[in-house]
Amino acid sequence: SKTELDERPNILLIVADDLGYSDIGAYGGEIATPALDELAKEGLQLSNFHVLPTCSPTRSVLLS
Repeated sequence: SKTELDERPNILLIVADDLGYSDIGAYGGEIATPALDELAKEGLQLSNFHVLPTCSPTRSVLLS
C-alpha cells in the first residue's frame, strides 16, 4: 500500500577511494565538503567501520 511505501527509508551509500574517515568536514577533516556535511547533518552518521586495504572486496560485495 502507499502508506508502506512512504515509511521505507531512503538510503544513500557513497563509496570513495582513498578517503579517510576523518578527511571530510562532517568528521572533523580539513577538506571542504559542504554537500556531504549537509547530508550528514540531515541524516545518520556511521562511526564504526570495518574495511580492507583495497577497495575491490567492498565493491564486489556491493555489486553482488
